[in-house]
Amino acid sequence: MNSVFPAPARAVLDASDYEDAKRRSWEATGGKAVSVQTFAIVPKIRGVDALLRRDARARRFVREIHPEVCFKEEAGFRERLGVLERIRPGARREIDKILKCFKRKEVARDDAVDAMVAAVTAAHDEAVLRTLPPCPPQDSAGLPMEMVYAGRAAA
Repeated sequence: MNSVFPAPARAVLDASDYEDAKRRSWEATGGKAVSVQTFAIVPKIRGVDALLRRDARARRFVREIHPEVCFKEEAGFRERLGVLERIRPGARREIDKILKCFKRKEVARDDAVDAMVAAVTAAHDEAVLRTLPPCPPQDSAGLPMEMVYAGRAAA
């Protein structure tokens, strides 16, 4: 089952290894460890964080999404693809093309659909985008802690 999982505490981004990340997370959050899955993407998070902290222009364009939030409810691969086809005709062909170019160990079917919904969400006009939470707080670097999705009027 896919789920929305919390972003790591900023202190985790400087961890030298998983044990260090768990310790830093525990200390920063008052007792919550970072998952192995989250630690595996820390280098990517660190890179995006560095970009957002140094580049005001990037902060206007780079937003966080989560496929589960964008779809607003859990759905199977075919159901998700059907939703995408209604929003972006031809999405099924585009995803099929992606899946023919990569081995499943490199790109899973669900990952291709998740990437497509992220791209479709990013392509929406700012006026239809919504955030969770509706009034996102900022982290210690002044970056919004939000997930972006297209409101119902966009579909």
